[in-house]
Amino acid sequence: MTTEADIETFQAFNNYDFDNDEKFQFGMSSILKSSEEDPSTHDEVVERAKWFYYTKFIKSFDLETFREWNSKNDSEKSKKETKVESNEDKEKKDDDTPRRFTFQELVEMIETGQEIPGIRQIPNKINEGTPSEAKLSVRQKPWETAAATITTTEPPVTTTTTAATTSTEETTTTTATEETKPTSSSSE
Repeated sequence: MTTEADIETFQAFNNYDFDNDEKFQFGMSSILKSSEEDPSTHDEVVERAKWFYYTKFIKSFDLETFREWNSKNDSEKSKKETKVESNEDKEKKDDDTPRRFTFQELVEMIETGQEIPGIRQIPNKINEGTPSEAKLSVRQKPWETAAATITTTEPPVTTTTTAATTSTEETTTTTATEETKPTSSSSE
């Protein structure tokens, strides 16, 4: 069981300003450098360092007893906080959620000219601001780039080469057919 004196010590420990204690911060920096290898134990290392410093320089107490008290105290606080938050959430939900209308109610509101809650009025005008100027040049389409390259190259050389290739292919083809005819006649 924890006594009144223990509870006062635990509360004083929880409220102690370790962040502004220069001696503690100096020692803590060297401890954190050595514990960087295992980040999963970071919180426990910090808690043990705070306990060691507090018991050495201010007032001694049992760490395990403090942990038990702290876990009970935290669970009670969290229960109270969740109850308060849930009550606040219910109140907010009542205020924030707009009423949902049935189709018939909407029709009646429109026919009578009433404003429907939750609908924004959008003005029927175009943006009156001046448009920005284009900073990039207009990109050419693929057929525009192909037309530009044809006009820059030298013409007819490719057409003459194509005709010569065609006549060479015809000669080769006739020679191949003549050779096959004698072989077929000798086999008869």
